[in-house]
Amino acid sequence: MKINFHLQFTTVVFCTLLLCACTTNKSPAFLEDSGPMPELTARTEAGSAAMQRIADYIAARERELNCLIGVSFTDPVNGLAVSHRGNELFHAASTMKVPVMIEVFRRAEAGEWAMSDRVVVDPNFKSFLDNTPYVVDARGHMETMIGKEETLLKITEQMIVVSDNLATNILITMCGAANITETMRKLGVEDGYVLRCVQDIPAFRNGFSNRMTPGGLTRMMEAIENGEVAGAASTGEMKRILLDQEYNDMIPRHLPDGIEVGHKTGSITGHRHDTAIVYSPDGTYFLTVMVAEYDGAGEDEPGDDGAKQAVADIALLVHETRAELLR
Repeated sequence: MKINFHLQFTTVVFCTLLLCACTTNKSPAFLEDSGPMPELTARTEAGSAAMQRIADYIAARERELNCLIGVSFTDPVNGLAVSHRGNELFHAASTMKVPVMIEVFRRAEAGEWAMSDRVVVDPNFKSFLDNTPYVVDARGHMETMIGKEETLLKITEQMIVVSDNLATNILITMCGAANITETMRKLGVEDGYVLRCVQDIPAFRNGFSNRMTPGGLTRMMEAIENGEVAGAASTGEMKRILLDQEYNDMIPRHLPDGIEVGHKTGSITGHRHDTAIVYSPDGTYFLTVMVAEYDGAGEDEPGDDGAKQAVADIALLVHETRAELLR
């Protein structure tokens, strides 16, 4: 089946998205900071002490780098968890592409389309806010496909593996931002939302930005791994796509060789995020780290690589601490 479409945002859709933004019960972490108390889970006294060390380290890195760090770690099998700002909203950057992928495969599973269906690659879009036309940047494979047809599977791969924005906007347009957010709620993600496509400057300037919580992202990665989104074949494809991620300088950066990580990064000015399924030999666990509110200009600011390094350091600490407990 061939799918042709052009981006049309109706007043009804926009109002639905506006309602979604206004009714969320949390404020972005970088707008309201009340000094979080970490939430810790462990089955033993040693486990509790280990989870507390992780939480203390995260708080220390925040103070050291003069930024905000949100972390959600959970190891359901072994009963371990740490949440530091886990329920606070952060600018999502490209981590919001995880729920977009979930919705694409969910709808394919429901028979609305097949991942083999072909879509015309059109870079022209209109703002959620006022229908202002804009053209989305494309690169690599998607740039070569402009004006041609590509399969939904390949477009979804490009959205995740190289974080292509044109691929993302095509898929958000097909799925509907409000539908993506609703599916998040059905998966148990209480906060966070997808409001608009990428590079929608008029909407961005008026405060419409996609938001995610560390805990919400971790929950969605769990849902993918556990087959809660779709059947076995679609679940396998989503996991394969996450494992093919080309940007590996955050959560996987310092992990031992042989550790597979299926993940999605997110980067925008002042924000560096990563959300992951970590396939450790002693069991699978889930980790999201979001670093926000830095500009890289001040003496105490981490800068882009410093923020990425913080994500990598936290990931290594989580991995090593967990491994020690399970020996």
